[in-house]
Amino acid sequence: MKTKHLFCALLCIISLGTIKAADLYVRDLGAGGSYPTISSAITAANDGDSIIIRPKTNNVPYLENLTINKSLTFASEINFSNYYVQGTTSIVPVITNQKRSIL
Repeated sequence: MKTKHLFCALLCIISLGTIKAADLYVRDLGAGGSYPTISSAITAANDGDSIIIRPKTNNVPYLENLTINKSLTFASEINFSNYYVQGTTSIVPVITNQKRSIL
């Protein structure tokens, strides 16, 4: 019986480590249930999440001051397109306690 409980506890611990990171989308005016600003997506994000940004029409920049104090991935929603941010960006290094550092 102890073995069964130990196995169940071990299974629970392992399953906690496989929680998947979320993709948070940023689109102009929050279209389609997305975030309207990059900073609002950063606030809602957890470590390991990805923020997918749709470039604005005519490459108009997102006018924001960003503080990035989490381990996040930023990507463009449209392949081979750039998104632009105009303002100040403050990046606080996030060091993980694993085999690699993520900044």
